[in-house]
Formats: sequence, C-alpha cells, structure tokens
Amino acid sequence: MTTSALQGLARYLNDGFEYVRANLWNVAVALILLHFVQRK
Repeated sequence: MTTSALQGLARYLNDGFEYVRANLWNVAVALILLHFVQRK
C-alpha cells in the first residue's frame, strides 16, 4: 500500500468515526424506543 492509500483509509475511518459520534445519540434513542416497542 502506498502512503496516499493509507492517508485515504485513515481519512475514511476518521470520517466514519465522526459520523458515528455525531449520530450516537440518535442511534441510542432509536434502540431504546425499539426495545420498548418489542416488549409490548
């Protein structure tokens, strides 16, 4: 792998991490709601 490929991969992973971190609250709320819906 070339250095540019590694930099691209690192940037991709960083963007993915930022996306997950930004949407973590929404994901948590969705999972909690889904949990309550399935219990009924």
